[in-house]
Amino acid sequence: MLRLAPTLRYPNLAKYSNFAACFHRQYQYVDIPDRQNVYHECDCYAKDLNHDLPRYSWLDINLKLPQKTPAYHKHLLLISPPDLVGQEPEWKGSWQRKLELNPKWPYSVIGELKSSLKNTRHGDGVLVNAMSIIHGELANQARRENTANILAIPDMKIYEIREKDIKEFANFIGGGARSNTLNFADYLKGAMEIRKKLETEDTEVYAAVNSFSSREFGKNLVLVCGHHQRDQRCGILAPRIIKKLQTIVEPETELGIVSHIGGHKYAGNLIFYNYLGRDNAQNAKVDGLWFGKILPTNVPTLVKNLNDGNIISEWFRGGISSRSKD
Repeated sequence: MLRLAPTLRYPNLAKYSNFAACFHRQYQYVDIPDRQNVYHECDCYAKDLNHDLPRYSWLDINLKLPQKTPAYHKHLLLISPPDLVGQEPEWKGSWQRKLELNPKWPYSVIGELKSSLKNTRHGDGVLVNAMSIIHGELANQARRENTANILAIPDMKIYEIREKDIKEFANFIGGGARSNTLNFADYLKGAMEIRKKLETEDTEVYAAVNSFSSREFGKNLVLVCGHHQRDQRCGILAPRIIKKLQTIVEPETELGIVSHIGGHKYAGNLIFYNYLGRDNAQNAKVDGLWFGKILPTNVPTLVKNLNDGNIISEWFRGGISSRSKD
């Protein structure tokens, strides 16, 4: 039975100018087709997989998936360097459990970037992750020791950042450094002074930021959570799901493994970033769809329905529709 897609609202994102309340593409919400067979296949797959997992990590396909995603208006994705021959893949060997604590370049950019974004105007709505491209042109980019490549969504641009420029890049992404932060001295002045300062926050002049050069990235992107050192379920499922996706998505679609995005017990977790071109003002339009409880056996069902404009409600975590603001 088809149901009209409800409007998705995230009140705490209302201040972000590139947030839209509904998707650029109209979707309909549907139930799982042929549910009995799909669940039987998933149940068999999960039981086989659980033999290789500790009991606390067992998959349970009957868990109800909360329809909730992080509240964000921009996603920054550090593009992991290509895998080295004879070594473990980057996502498996270099992504330690707390990736933001990794001191090795370029992964060290993640911790400093997250920290610097906290001091910017809109940095609280920026997700930061690493991704390792398994299929696509980004998988073949050359290693550059002094540069980190970061894909910004919904900008659909790749920025090359040097270590000395991380804080400035955070200001650029976050809309400038905060210049109206309350401190202890403000509280000593009394409630009226605090109120006056808060009321003028929107008109305060923010620190100027330099622009950063970039190159365009105009493709669809599918990300599968595969943070192996953080959770074995994701580490085992991600490459298997990617392998299945490779056989059914359009060849030009980029496929990658992404670091922790939450919800390990609902593995596999996927994000579909559908690029829908640019408007007359050359702002990119992107739909971000989050899914959970996806196993290799139900990937074809998920993808076929998406291609037909259908979202399977039981696997849908939520999503946003974004427009870049250059």
